Amino acid sequence: MSSWLQALHLGHIGKRKIRFFYISNSPRNYFGYLTKFLEINQFPKDPVLPKDWGRKGEITKLDHKEEEIKRLFLTSPDLPFILLGDIAGDDPILYHAISKKYPKQILSIYIREIKHKRR
Repeated sequence: MSSWLQALHLGHIGKRKIRFFYISNSPRNYFGYLTKFLEINQFPKDPVLPKDWGRKGEITKLDHKEEEIKRLFLTSPDLPFILLGDIAGDDPILYHAISKKYPKQILSIYIREIKHKRR
């Protein structure tokens, strides 16, 4: 996954083209672990947006992702976005709903299939 994101990040001429926002459902106190994981696995260095439990009490995973994506879309209305998610959570449902609300800002949606013996 990190190789693919690095390729997207650099673009076809090897210069930074795409910015990433990592929206995580992990609480803020895992921020150090998340950033270290991204660094060790050579993911592009961009903002990590962990879940803030104190902001509104316990918000659901879906609410957190939706809230962060909407905030990004509203603060950057002229930027196009690519949404990356996986099949493990509610990403397909959420991204479909967001694509209906913000069709002009979404270039594409990628959903990673997780193949695991417990799934």
